[in-house]
Amino acid sequence: MIKEAIINHVTVRAFSRISNRDVIAKLLFTARMYRLGVIIALECLEKNIPMKECMFKIKRFVSNQKYAHACYERAREMYKSAKKLGKEVRKLKQWLIFEAIGDKLDKGNRNIRLSSPNEVEVVVFTKNYGIERIRVPIKLLKTHVSIIRELFELGSNKLLGYNARCVIRDYSRDKALVEFQFTVPVELYLKYRRVYDKPRGRNIGGIDWNSDRANLAIVSSKGELLDHKTWWFPEVTSHGYPRTARRTQQSQILSEIMDYCYHHGCSVVVFEDPDIIKTRRCTKNATANRKITRWTKRDASQMFVLKALRYGLKPFFVNPAYTSKLAELIAKDVGLDRHTASAYILALEYLGLNPKEIYQNLHRPIKTFTLR
Repeated sequence: MIKEAIINHVTVRAFSRISNRDVIAKLLFTARMYRLGVIIALECLEKNIPMKECMFKIKRFVSNQKYAHACYERAREMYKSAKKLGKEVRKLKQWLIFEAIGDKLDKGNRNIRLSSPNEVEVVVFTKNYGIERIRVPIKLLKTHVSIIRELFELGSNKLLGYNARCVIRDYSRDKALVEFQFTVPVELYLKYRRVYDKPRGRNIGGIDWNSDRANLAIVSSKGELLDHKTWWFPEVTSHGYPRTARRTQQSQILSEIMDYCYHHGCSVVVFEDPDIIKTRRCTKNATANRKITRWTKRDASQMFVLKALRYGLKPFFVNPAYTSKLAELIAKDVGLDRHTASAYILALEYLGLNPKEIYQNLHRPIKTFTLR
């Protein structure tokens, strides 16, 4: 099964270091009330309680309509995702976030709004369950400055609504690190972040990704193997390696892969379908467990799509079933290791190869006939 990877929105971030105790207390109280609202909504969904009654229960603690609606929508997404995977909804730990759904008629967002490119206006709860608006200065990432400025202009002119989220990353009594996330259309993001507009050829690149390495195989439109390369980054799975540094390094590796694909004439890049990838279970081996949990293929697939679009390539997802098994059989014959051979099969699958059918045919017993 082949499907084009589609992404509609991208999250851009801004940070704020707050030293005002009163502001920190109000943000924490709002995040805790939001968490309580999500817990109530999850309980209602498990008991099949109607939305109207569920919203009434949420509003007993989350008095703001926009935050209450966001609580219900967040709980519904979590509930659907858990049921799809056949799992129970996990209990929320110290989940210090709150978010609001945007609307262009509310100047972008009513509760978490950009009051200027360098400042956010946030609706918070007070200790007496009142509502108050506070202004928080933010520091933008260099790569997101132009995007945030245009987002502010579009929101102020009631031309675009955007979802916004406040995440309290770290806090103490006197200071806190707060992250603000804004959802922008992918067209707006690519307007400032696109590297190349059009591909240089018609080749196909197949990518086999794991937590400590990435394999690339480039084939022609006729299925001929043209080039292959492997990127290693084993240090990111080592114990104690910082999470931010890990994501940064793996993001750079994906950028290198897309740049390599572009300059070797690729117009299409193929990745394993994250909806079909099996959920890997933890083992008794601590090293293996770290590799499983450190930025899985599902996490990489989201960034894969965005990186491909930035480099003017078309991203596609294919069914990874039987690719590893078939790769082990043909790796020696084609002179590749099994991981690169798996990337080669992913690229061929885009051209119409059926790995399952080929694998079953190779293992089908040969019938013998006796002559009379």
